[in-house]
Amino acid sequence: MFDELENLKGDDRQKFGQIMSILNNGFQAGGKVPRVEKGEDGFKVVYYNAYCPKVLAGISRLVDTIEDRSFRVSMVRKARHEKVQRFKLRRQKSELEELRRDLSLWANAKRKEIEEIYDGLDDFGSLVSLDDRFQDIVEPLAAIACLADAELSNGANRVWPDLSAVLLVLGGKRDEVEKKESIIAFAELAKGLLDKSESKFIQNGELLEKTSADDGLSWIKSKKALATFLGKFDLIVGHDSTGKLRGYTITKTWIEDTESRYGVMHPDFEASEPSESQSGRGSEGIL
Repeated sequence: MFDELENLKGDDRQKFGQIMSILNNGFQAGGKVPRVEKGEDGFKVVYYNAYCPKVLAGISRLVDTIEDRSFRVSMVRKARHEKVQRFKLRRQKSELEELRRDLSLWANAKRKEIEEIYDGLDDFGSLVSLDDRFQDIVEPLAAIACLADAELSNGANRVWPDLSAVLLVLGGKRDEVEKKESIIAFAELAKGLLDKSESKFIQNGELLEKTSADDGLSWIKSKKALATFLGKFDLIVGHDSTGKLRGYTITKTWIEDTESRYGVMHPDFEASEPSESQSGRGSEGIL
């Protein structure tokens, strides 16, 4: 589990690179990462298994190779009138340990059956409409759910119907989340370019260079991709006042309208108080 991963990127780039290598290489069974260790005969390269489930928490976007292989769960800010139960790790430790034991026993006992289902799995029903990468990461969960449902004698409380509904929502929101976060990132970039001006014209090439260098917009690789993306938000490529240069006219009004539509936090928002289990202990207890 990694929390506040974006802070590590800025504070310790070497450690961040090591963690990213674990995430990139630990996607498939058998994935390993090399580390140099000192032994009796000098230094040698040791390979460590990096394949396991991983949970990443943070406020910034990750690289595309990681996001495409993940289930993205976006957190929603709590409204003032909403009441939520505090998560206290100490209180739930016993329950979580028991759940982990049960899962481990079941997985060890059903390993071969799950592998057989996984190897023969090719029908996703309603999930077939989602992209191939998402179906790849769904397969292990689908195999487990199918076996769990097959063990039920009366068909009650089946796992797959509820799970597939959740996955359908998550898969369908991938493009939606990408679109929203990208336009928020561009609006922030545009504010920096505009500075205190009301309006500014920026040439195609210059704007592409700046968007490509932004972590949240690095997926934009060409002028065509930039035009397609910005065109969805009523920012159309055109000419400057001389009619010779092609680019975009960014205005303060467009930035304010975009931020109001795509989720910039209201200035009256008040953060909730930290829970007893979290107070003074960073992010411990957040899953």
